Amino acid sequence: MSELTTVNSNQVAAQGNDNMASMFMNMAMNPECDVDKLEKLMALYERDEARKSQVAFNRDFAAMQSDITTVSKGSKVDYSTAKGRTTYSFATLEDIVDMVRPVLQKHGFAVSFKVNTLKDVNVQCSLMHKEGHSIETAMTLKEDKSGGKNDVQALGSSISYAKRYTLSSLLNIATRDDDDAQAAMQKDNRVITAGQSKTLEAKFDQLPIERQDKFIEWLKSQQGVESIPEVRVSAFNAVMSALNKVIASLDKDAA
Repeated sequence: MSELTTVNSNQVAAQGNDNMASMFMNMAMNPECDVDKLEKLMALYERDEARKSQVAFNRDFAAMQSDITTVSKGSKVDYSTAKGRTTYSFATLEDIVDMVRPVLQKHGFAVSFKVNTLKDVNVQCSLMHKEGHSIETAMTLKEDKSGGKNDVQALGSSISYAKRYTLSSLLNIATRDDDDAQAAMQKDNRVITAGQSKTLEAKFDQLPIERQDKFIEWLKSQQGVESIPEVRVSAFNAVMSALNKVIASLDKDAA
């Protein structure tokens, strides 16, 4: 996606620009024209036009802010690694675009992205106004290979994230989705207390050696940890339940 909406910039003050262009052309063709004065006049005109376009940009940008709404977090990430489990909800780039597209159109703005992947991932987002003024922001990051992504998926994920982040930054869309994601990761990665660890280990010690080995394999595959002290707080009940089930099955076999 390179552009969210299209604005017809050519129609903005077209008549005035044509008149000025004709005037400068006529002056330049006059053999008696003072080139130095003409250049100064053109520079003065360009500065004045730039000032006017910035004023128009600021005016319409301020008006646009009242139409920018909160984007609901409609997508979820959930995966486990040796370091623990990661799970959070977030608003996708498509979610944000669906909200801002009509708002941009209404107020005479357009957005475009420039992507460079020669070294890392660099995404530049530009917000352009129909009067000619524009602002930009950029973000550079590594490929996102979390969750077992292949190279193509990692590249696409990083580009999408950078577009979402830069677009949200330019339009003042709340970025709490990203903060929520980090908070969720930190909360989910907290390990159990020493007391909780001893409780689980007491259950674990009731298992025969071969069952202990199998249970450790279960911890690795299902919880992303290699020992009981590494179990996360959020997984304590699940691990306790799994241990109780194994113990119950042993008691049943013994009977």
